[in-house]
Amino acid sequence: MSIFKTIYKYWMLFAKKLSIIPTTIILLIIYFGGISIVSIISFLCRKDLLDKRFIDKSTYWLAKEHIPTDRERCK
Repeated sequence: MSIFKTIYKYWMLFAKKLSIIPTTIILLIIYFGGISIVSIISFLCRKDLLDKRFIDKSTYWLAKEHIPTDRERCK
C-alpha cells in the first residue's frame, strides 16, 4: 500500500506544478483583455474616466458640492 501513497504524493506534486502555468495564462488573458477593451472603448468615446485632462489651471482641486446637514434632510 505504501507504493500507492508514494505515487500519489509525486502525482499531486506534479499536478500542483503543472496547474500554475494554465492558471497564469488564463488570468493574464482575462486581465489584459479586460483592460484593453475598456481602454479602447474609452479612447473611441473620448471619455476621461480618471479626469486627467490637462487644462491650463492654477490648481486641479475640484470643489465639492455643499450638502446641508440639517435634521429634516436626515429624516
